[in-house]
Amino acid sequence: MRVIRALVALALSSTGVGCSFGSSGIAGGGQLGGDTEEGSTTGVDQAPTTMGPGTGLPNADDDDDDDDDDDDDDADDTTASNDDPTDPPADQAVLEFDDAPTLDFGDVAITGPGAEVLTLHNAGTVAATDMTATLAETFRFRGSDYPGSGGDCGDSLEPDESCLLNIGAVPTEVALAEGTLEIDYFNGVEDAIVSLELVANITTGELILNPGFEDCTNFFPDHWSDNGAGTWECLGDTDNVDPLSGASMAAGELGPFNDEFRLAQNIDLAAYGAQIDEGSIAFSFAAFAATWSDGEDEYRIRLRYSDDAAVQLDMFDTEWQTGQEWTEYSDTRVPPEGTRRARVVLSCEKSFGDYCDAFFDDLTLIGSAPDK
Repeated sequence: MRVIRALVALALSSTGVGCSFGSSGIAGGGQLGGDTEEGSTTGVDQAPTTMGPGTGLPNADDDDDDDDDDDDDDADDTTASNDDPTDPPADQAVLEFDDAPTLDFGDVAITGPGAEVLTLHNAGTVAATDMTATLAETFRFRGSDYPGSGGDCGDSLEPDESCLLNIGAVPTEVALAEGTLEIDYFNGVEDAIVSLELVANITTGELILNPGFEDCTNFFPDHWSDNGAGTWECLGDTDNVDPLSGASMAAGELGPFNDEFRLAQNIDLAAYGAQIDEGSIAFSFAAFAATWSDGEDEYRIRLRYSDDAAVQLDMFDTEWQTGQEWTEYSDTRVPPEGTRRARVVLSCEKSFGDYCDAFFDDLTLIGSAPDK
Protein backbone atom coordinates (compact mmCIF):
# COMPACT_ATOMS: atom_id res chain seq x y z
CA MET A 1 0.00 0.00 0.00
CA ARG A 2 2.86 2.36 0.79
CA VAL A 3 4.43 1.69 -2.57
CA ILE A 4 1.16 2.48 -4.40
CA ARG A 5 0.73 5.74 -2.49
CA ALA A 6 4.27 6.80 -3.25
CA LEU A 7 3.90 6.14 -6.95
CA VAL A 8 0.62 8.05 -7.15
CA ALA A 9 2.07 10.97 -5.23
CA LEU A 10 5.08 11.07 -7.51
CA ALA A 11 2.88 11.09 -10.61
CA LEU A 12 0.66 13.86 -9.30
CA SER A 13 3.51 16.03 -8.08
CA SER A 14 5.06 15.95 -11.53
CA THR A 15 1.92 17.61 -12.93
CA GLY A 16 1.81 20.33 -10.34
CA VAL A 17 -1.17 18.96 -8.41
CA GLY A 18 -1.00 18.99 -4.65
CA CYS A 19 -2.41 16.05 -2.74
CA SER A 20 -2.49 14.40 0.66
CA PHE A 21 -3.32 10.89 1.71
CA GLY A 22 -5.68 9.75 4.33
CA SER A 23 -5.77 6.29 5.74
CA SER A 24 -7.94 4.94 2.95
CA GLY A 25 -7.22 6.89 -0.23
CA ILE A 26 -6.69 10.26 -1.87
CA ALA A 27 -8.24 13.34 -0.27
CA GLY A 28 -8.31 17.07 -0.85
CA GLY A 29 -7.84 18.96 -4.10
CA GLY A 30 -5.31 21.12 -5.83
CA GLN A 31 -4.76 23.63 -8.61
CA LEU A 32 -3.63 22.64 -12.05
CA GLY A 33 -0.57 24.32 -13.38
CA GLY A 34 -1.21 27.37 -15.60
CA ASP A 35 -3.89 30.05 -15.60
CA THR A 36 -7.59 29.17 -15.59
CA GLU A 37 -10.62 31.22 -16.53
CA GLU A 38 -12.84 32.48 -13.75
CA GLY A 39 -15.54 29.97 -12.88
CA SER A 40 -13.75 27.07 -14.58
CA THR A 41 -14.47 23.67 -13.03
CA THR A 42 -11.00 22.46 -13.86
CA GLY A 43 -9.23 24.88 -11.56
CA VAL A 44 -9.11 25.53 -7.81
CA ASP A 45 -11.25 23.70 -5.24
CA GLN A 46 -12.41 20.94 -7.64
CA ALA A 47 -14.53 18.36 -5.82
CA PRO A 48 -12.78 15.07 -5.10
CA THR A 49 -13.43 12.09 -7.42
CA THR A 50 -15.29 9.17 -5.85
CA MET A 51 -13.39 5.94 -6.27
CA GLY A 52 -14.36 2.33 -5.78
CA PRO A 53 -13.41 0.95 -2.38
CA GLY A 54 -9.83 -0.31 -2.34
CA THR A 55 -9.60 -0.44 -6.20
CA GLY A 56 -8.76 3.04 -7.47
CA LEU A 57 -11.61 2.52 -10.11
CA PRO A 58 -15.02 4.16 -10.44
CA ASN A 59 -17.71 2.34 -8.49
CA ALA A 60 -18.94 -0.67 -10.58
CA ASP A 61 -22.37 -0.45 -8.94
CA ASP A 62 -22.81 3.06 -10.35
CA ASP A 63 -22.11 1.81 -13.90
CA ASP A 64 -24.68 -0.96 -13.48
CA ASP A 65 -27.25 1.58 -12.37
CA ASP A 66 -26.59 3.66 -15.50
CA ASP A 67 -27.00 0.59 -17.73
CA ASP A 68 -30.29 -0.21 -16.04
CA ASP A 69 -31.49 3.33 -16.74
CA ASP A 70 -30.57 2.94 -20.43
CA ASP A 71 -32.50 -0.33 -20.59
CA ASP A 72 -35.52 1.38 -19.07
CA ASP A 73 -35.27 4.13 -21.71
CA ASP A 74 -35.14 1.51 -24.50
CA ALA A 75 -38.19 -0.25 -23.09
CA ASP A 76 -40.07 3.05 -22.95
CA ASP A 77 -39.15 3.75 -26.61
CA THR A 78 -40.43 0.30 -27.68
CA THR A 79 -43.70 0.76 -25.83
CA ALA A 80 -44.24 4.17 -27.41
CA SER A 81 -43.89 2.90 -31.05
CA ASN A 82 -46.34 -0.02 -31.18
CA ASP A 83 -48.68 1.37 -33.89
CA ASP A 84 -49.40 -1.10 -36.72
CA PRO A 85 -48.73 0.64 -40.09
CA THR A 86 -51.22 -1.70 -41.79
CA ASP A 87 -54.15 -0.50 -39.69
CA PRO A 88 -56.75 1.46 -41.70
CA PRO A 89 -56.96 5.22 -41.08
CA ALA A 90 -59.06 6.05 -38.06
CA ASP A 91 -62.70 6.92 -38.79
CA GLN A 92 -62.43 6.27 -42.54
CA ALA A 93 -63.90 3.76 -44.99
CA VAL A 94 -61.39 1.86 -47.13
CA LEU A 95 -62.82 -0.09 -50.11
CA GLU A 96 -60.75 -2.91 -51.63
CA PHE A 97 -61.24 -5.42 -54.46
CA ASP A 98 -60.31 -9.01 -53.60
CA ASP A 99 -58.85 -9.40 -57.11
CA ALA A 100 -56.68 -6.25 -56.98
CA PRO A 101 -54.71 -4.92 -58.72
CA THR A 102 -55.73 -6.77 -61.94
CA LEU A 103 -58.54 -9.12 -62.93
CA ASP A 104 -57.66 -11.28 -65.96
CA PHE A 105 -60.69 -12.76 -67.74
CA GLY A 106 -58.39 -15.03 -69.76
CA ASP A 107 -59.55 -16.10 -73.24
CA VAL A 108 -63.01 -14.75 -74.13
CA ALA A 109 -64.64 -15.78 -77.41
CA ILE A 110 -66.03 -12.89 -79.44
CA THR A 111 -69.22 -14.90 -79.93
CA GLY A 112 -70.08 -14.93 -76.24
CA PRO A 113 -69.24 -12.62 -73.33
CA GLY A 114 -67.04 -13.81 -70.51
CA ALA A 115 -68.21 -13.13 -66.97
CA GLU A 116 -66.61 -12.68 -63.57
CA VAL A 117 -68.17 -12.10 -60.14
CA LEU A 118 -66.09 -9.63 -58.11
CA THR A 119 -65.98 -9.06 -54.35
CA LEU A 120 -65.70 -5.54 -52.93
CA HIS A 121 -64.77 -5.23 -49.22
CA ASN A 122 -64.78 -2.34 -46.74
CA ALA A 123 -61.60 -2.69 -44.65
CA GLY A 124 -62.18 0.64 -42.89
CA THR A 125 -63.84 1.63 -39.63
CA VAL A 126 -66.86 3.57 -40.93
CA ALA A 127 -69.36 3.06 -43.73
CA ALA A 128 -68.53 3.97 -47.33
CA THR A 129 -71.34 6.05 -48.80
CA ASP A 130 -72.36 7.65 -52.12
CA MET A 131 -70.93 4.68 -54.05
CA THR A 132 -71.06 4.90 -57.87
CA ALA A 133 -69.32 2.84 -60.57
CA THR A 134 -67.57 3.62 -63.86
CA LEU A 135 -66.71 0.83 -66.31
CA ALA A 136 -64.46 1.15 -69.37
CA GLU A 137 -65.13 0.07 -72.97
CA THR A 138 -65.36 -3.67 -73.79
CA PHE A 139 -66.52 -4.41 -70.22
CA ARG A 140 -70.09 -4.14 -68.94
CA PHE A 141 -72.17 -5.06 -65.91
CA ARG A 142 -73.83 -8.36 -66.81
CA GLY A 143 -77.55 -8.27 -67.55
CA SER A 144 -78.17 -4.79 -66.16
CA ASP A 145 -76.54 -1.67 -64.80
CA TYR A 146 -74.42 -1.56 -61.62
CA PRO A 147 -74.00 -3.92 -59.79
CA GLY A 148 -74.86 -6.42 -62.57
CA SER A 149 -77.15 -9.43 -62.58
CA GLY A 150 -76.84 -11.25 -59.25
CA GLY A 151 -74.70 -8.48 -57.73
CA ASP A 152 -75.72 -6.94 -54.42
CA CYS A 153 -73.52 -3.84 -54.04
CA GLY A 154 -75.50 -0.66 -53.41
CA ASP A 155 -74.67 2.96 -52.64
CA SER A 156 -73.11 2.20 -49.23
CA LEU A 157 -71.07 -0.52 -47.53
CA GLU A 158 -70.65 -0.96 -43.79
CA PRO A 159 -67.25 -1.63 -42.11
CA ASP A 160 -65.92 -5.18 -42.50
CA GLU A 161 -68.69 -6.11 -44.93
CA SER A 162 -68.46 -7.25 -48.57
CA CYS A 163 -70.68 -7.11 -51.64
CA LEU A 164 -70.68 -8.60 -55.14
CA LEU A 165 -70.52 -7.19 -58.68
CA ASN A 166 -71.04 -9.14 -61.92
CA ILE A 167 -68.80 -7.94 -64.77
CA GLY A 168 -68.72 -9.20 -68.35
CA ALA A 169 -66.36 -8.71 -71.28
CA VAL A 170 -68.47 -7.71 -74.30
CA PRO A 171 -65.97 -7.71 -77.21
CA THR A 172 -66.41 -6.19 -80.64
CA GLU A 173 -63.18 -7.44 -82.27
CA VAL A 174 -60.33 -9.87 -81.69
CA ALA A 175 -57.84 -8.04 -79.47
CA LEU A 176 -56.14 -7.88 -76.12
CA ALA A 177 -58.75 -5.77 -74.29
CA GLU A 178 -57.84 -3.62 -71.30
CA GLY A 179 -60.02 -1.42 -69.13
CA THR A 180 -60.66 -0.12 -65.62
CA LEU A 181 -63.48 -0.47 -63.10
CA GLU A 182 -63.69 2.47 -60.69
CA ILE A 183 -65.86 2.82 -57.59
CA ASP A 184 -66.22 6.41 -56.34
CA TYR A 185 -67.29 6.82 -52.71
CA PHE A 186 -67.20 9.08 -49.65
CA ASN A 187 -64.91 7.60 -46.97
CA GLY A 188 -66.24 9.68 -44.06
CA VAL A 189 -63.62 12.39 -44.51
CA GLU A 190 -63.35 13.02 -48.25
CA ASP A 191 -64.19 11.61 -51.68
CA ALA A 192 -62.14 8.52 -52.62
CA ILE A 193 -61.75 6.08 -55.52
CA VAL A 194 -60.87 2.39 -55.65
CA SER A 195 -59.97 0.93 -59.05
CA LEU A 196 -59.40 -2.49 -60.62
CA GLU A 197 -57.58 -3.10 -63.92
CA LEU A 198 -59.42 -5.48 -66.28
CA VAL A 199 -57.76 -7.60 -68.98
CA ALA A 200 -59.26 -10.07 -71.48
CA ASN A 201 -57.83 -11.89 -74.49
CA ILE A 202 -60.64 -11.64 -77.03
CA THR A 203 -60.48 -14.56 -79.48
CA THR A 204 -62.56 -15.97 -82.32
CA GLY A 205 -63.36 -19.00 -80.24
CA GLU A 206 -63.03 -22.46 -81.79
CA LEU A 207 -63.42 -22.24 -85.58
CA ILE A 208 -63.39 -25.96 -86.41
CA LEU A 209 -66.71 -27.73 -86.06
CA ASN A 210 -66.62 -31.13 -84.36
CA PRO A 211 -62.82 -30.87 -83.78
CA GLY A 212 -62.68 -34.01 -81.60
CA PHE A 213 -64.89 -36.19 -83.85
CA GLU A 214 -67.36 -36.87 -81.05
CA ASP A 215 -70.42 -36.06 -83.16
CA CYS A 216 -71.01 -38.74 -85.77
CA THR A 217 -73.87 -39.86 -88.01
CA ASN A 218 -73.77 -43.44 -89.32
CA PHE A 219 -70.19 -43.62 -88.01
CA PHE A 220 -69.10 -40.66 -90.15
CA PRO A 221 -67.91 -37.39 -88.45
CA ASP A 222 -70.41 -34.52 -88.73
CA HIS A 223 -69.31 -31.29 -90.49
CA TRP A 224 -66.50 -33.09 -92.35
CA SER A 225 -66.40 -34.20 -96.00
CA ASP A 226 -64.80 -37.24 -97.63
CA ASN A 227 -63.31 -36.28 -100.99
CA GLY A 228 -60.39 -38.65 -101.43
CA ALA A 229 -59.79 -42.16 -102.68
CA GLY A 230 -61.18 -44.02 -99.67
CA THR A 231 -63.67 -43.72 -96.80
CA TRP A 232 -63.51 -42.49 -93.18
CA GLU A 233 -65.21 -43.37 -89.91
CA CYS A 234 -65.56 -42.37 -86.26
CA LEU A 235 -63.64 -45.05 -84.38
CA GLY A 236 -63.37 -45.89 -80.67
CA ASP A 237 -60.71 -47.98 -78.91
CA THR A 238 -58.54 -50.33 -80.98
CA ASP A 239 -55.93 -52.91 -80.09
CA ASN A 240 -53.08 -50.48 -80.83
CA VAL A 241 -54.42 -46.91 -80.68
CA ASP A 242 -57.20 -45.38 -78.55
CA PRO A 243 -58.79 -41.92 -78.92
CA LEU A 244 -56.61 -39.23 -77.41
CA SER A 245 -59.64 -37.89 -75.55
CA GLY A 246 -63.36 -38.55 -75.60
CA ALA A 247 -65.00 -41.63 -77.06
CA SER A 248 -63.93 -41.47 -80.72
CA MET A 249 -61.37 -40.32 -83.28
CA ALA A 250 -61.29 -39.95 -87.06
CA ALA A 251 -59.83 -42.99 -88.85
CA GLY A 252 -59.21 -43.99 -92.44
CA GLU A 253 -61.26 -46.99 -93.56
CA LEU A 254 -61.51 -48.95 -96.83
CA GLY A 255 -59.92 -47.89 -100.11
CA PRO A 256 -57.14 -48.49 -102.61
CA PHE A 257 -53.44 -48.92 -101.88
CA ASN A 258 -50.97 -46.09 -102.50
CA ASP A 259 -53.66 -43.48 -102.97
CA GLU A 260 -54.65 -40.52 -100.79
CA PHE A 261 -57.67 -40.65 -98.51
CA ARG A 262 -58.79 -37.09 -97.62
CA LEU A 263 -61.08 -35.80 -94.85
CA ALA A 264 -61.65 -32.03 -95.09
CA GLN A 265 -63.51 -29.05 -93.61
CA ASN A 266 -63.85 -25.49 -94.99
CA ILE A 267 -63.83 -22.53 -92.56
CA ASP A 268 -65.19 -19.09 -93.41
CA LEU A 269 -62.87 -16.26 -92.24
CA ALA A 270 -64.67 -13.40 -94.00
CA ALA A 271 -65.92 -11.94 -90.70
CA TYR A 272 -62.30 -11.26 -89.76
CA GLY A 273 -61.30 -9.89 -93.18
CA ALA A 274 -60.59 -6.33 -92.02
CA GLN A 275 -58.35 -7.51 -89.21
CA ILE A 276 -56.61 -10.02 -91.49
CA ASP A 277 -55.83 -7.27 -94.00
CA GLU A 278 -54.39 -4.97 -91.31
CA GLY A 279 -52.38 -7.82 -89.71
CA SER A 280 -54.07 -7.56 -86.29
CA ILE A 281 -55.14 -11.20 -86.02
CA ALA A 282 -53.18 -14.46 -85.92
CA PHE A 283 -54.53 -18.01 -86.19
CA SER A 284 -53.26 -20.83 -83.98
CA PHE A 285 -53.77 -24.37 -85.27
CA ALA A 286 -53.03 -27.72 -83.65
CA ALA A 287 -53.86 -31.39 -84.35
CA PHE A 288 -52.85 -34.83 -83.09
CA ALA A 289 -52.18 -37.85 -85.33
CA ALA A 290 -50.96 -41.45 -85.11
CA THR A 291 -50.84 -44.67 -87.17
CA TRP A 292 -51.60 -48.30 -86.32
CA SER A 293 -47.90 -49.13 -86.20
CA ASP A 294 -44.58 -47.52 -87.04
CA GLY A 295 -43.47 -47.49 -90.67
CA GLU A 296 -46.68 -48.72 -92.32
CA ASP A 297 -49.59 -46.44 -93.38
CA GLU A 298 -48.81 -42.70 -93.41
CA TYR A 299 -50.70 -39.51 -92.53
CA ARG A 300 -50.46 -35.84 -93.47
CA ILE A 301 -52.07 -32.64 -92.09
CA ARG A 302 -52.51 -29.40 -94.04
CA LEU A 303 -54.13 -26.05 -93.29
CA ARG A 304 -54.63 -23.95 -96.40
CA TYR A 305 -55.39 -20.20 -96.41
CA SER A 306 -57.08 -18.86 -99.56
CA ASP A 307 -58.93 -15.84 -100.92
CA ASP A 308 -62.61 -15.54 -101.94
CA ALA A 309 -61.88 -17.33 -105.20
CA ALA A 310 -60.29 -20.30 -103.37
CA VAL A 311 -56.81 -19.35 -104.60
CA GLN A 312 -54.31 -20.63 -102.07
CA LEU A 313 -52.23 -17.86 -100.43
CA ASP A 314 -50.44 -19.75 -97.66
CA MET A 315 -50.28 -23.26 -96.15
CA PHE A 316 -49.14 -25.22 -93.11
CA ASP A 317 -48.04 -28.76 -94.06
CA THR A 318 -46.67 -31.60 -91.91
CA GLU A 319 -45.61 -33.63 -94.98
CA TRP A 320 -46.09 -37.42 -94.77
CA GLN A 321 -45.50 -38.94 -91.32
CA THR A 322 -45.88 -42.27 -89.50
CA GLY A 323 -45.77 -43.37 -85.86
CA GLN A 324 -47.90 -45.29 -83.37
CA GLU A 325 -47.60 -42.64 -80.62
CA TRP A 326 -49.93 -39.65 -80.69
CA THR A 327 -47.95 -36.65 -82.02
CA GLU A 328 -49.04 -33.02 -81.86
CA TYR A 329 -48.47 -30.65 -84.77
CA SER A 330 -49.06 -26.92 -84.35
CA ASP A 331 -48.69 -23.63 -86.18
CA THR A 332 -49.42 -19.95 -85.49
CA ARG A 333 -49.31 -17.31 -88.20
CA VAL A 334 -50.78 -14.04 -89.42
CA PRO A 335 -52.38 -15.02 -92.76
CA PRO A 336 -51.67 -12.99 -95.90
CA GLU A 337 -53.77 -9.98 -96.81
CA GLY A 338 -56.83 -11.06 -98.76
CA THR A 339 -57.31 -14.33 -96.87
CA ARG A 340 -60.99 -15.14 -96.47
CA ARG A 341 -61.06 -18.92 -96.15
CA ALA A 342 -59.24 -21.75 -94.41
CA ARG A 343 -59.39 -25.45 -95.26
CA VAL A 344 -58.23 -28.29 -93.00
CA VAL A 345 -57.21 -31.44 -94.89
CA LEU A 346 -56.42 -34.73 -93.09
CA SER A 347 -54.86 -37.38 -95.33
CA CYS A 348 -53.98 -41.06 -95.14
CA GLU A 349 -52.12 -43.31 -97.59
CA LYS A 350 -52.54 -47.07 -97.27
CA SER A 351 -49.53 -49.29 -97.81
CA PHE A 352 -50.52 -52.42 -95.81
CA GLY A 353 -53.71 -54.32 -94.82
CA ASP A 354 -57.39 -53.68 -95.49
CA TYR A 355 -57.74 -50.29 -93.77
CA CYS A 356 -55.92 -47.00 -94.08
CA ASP A 357 -54.85 -46.91 -90.45
CA ALA A 358 -54.21 -43.22 -89.76
CA PHE A 359 -55.97 -41.59 -86.78
CA PHE A 360 -56.67 -37.94 -85.94
CA ASP A 361 -58.03 -36.26 -82.80
CA ASP A 362 -58.32 -32.99 -80.82
CA LEU A 363 -57.96 -30.39 -83.59
CA THR A 364 -58.21 -26.66 -82.89
CA LEU A 365 -58.09 -23.38 -84.82
CA ILE A 366 -58.48 -20.10 -82.91
CA GLY A 367 -57.78 -16.50 -83.91
CA SER A 368 -56.37 -14.01 -81.39
CA ALA A 369 -54.22 -10.90 -81.15
CA PRO A 370 -50.78 -11.58 -82.70
CA ASP A 371 -48.89 -10.98 -79.44
CA LYS A 372 -50.88 -13.60 -77.51
